[in-house]
Amino acid sequence: MYYKVIFDGSVIDALDGLQYVTQTRYSHGLIGTSDEATAMGVLSSNCSEVWHVDTMLEFYDGDYKTVRVVEISEDEYNELRDELAENGMLDDDSGIANEEPHEQEPVAKSPLLQRVEELSEQLEFLTECLLEMSEVVYE
Repeated sequence: MYYKVIFDGSVIDALDGLQYVTQTRYSHGLIGTSDEATAMGVLSSNCSEVWHVDTMLEFYDGDYKTVRVVEISEDEYNELRDELAENGMLDDDSGIANEEPHEQEPVAKSPLLQRVEELSEQLEFLTECLLEMSEVVYE
């Protein structure tokens, strides 16, 4: 599925799928990947920005642009990608395909996304440890 991202009435990105993200209440601003049901936002096509989507839950911390995400056709997606690239609104390393989006090799995750996933895993582990320790203390 293909989507356009709209902020303040202007298209700011075109996505060839949605990468959902969320933030746990006690995460001190850390963002992690999620499913659609618990999502608070999505990642930009080059994974360098996180946006809050107007139909999703609000983030607990942080200042994120609130955008509208609209499903579009593959043809419209390709046209938008070309327009955005011409206007200098896309990075060369976006990892999004040009004319044949489904025939390119899978793109490696950006270092930012990898770090977010690592920190989310660490946070989950430390939370479990803290809960186990508190059970021992209160026994």
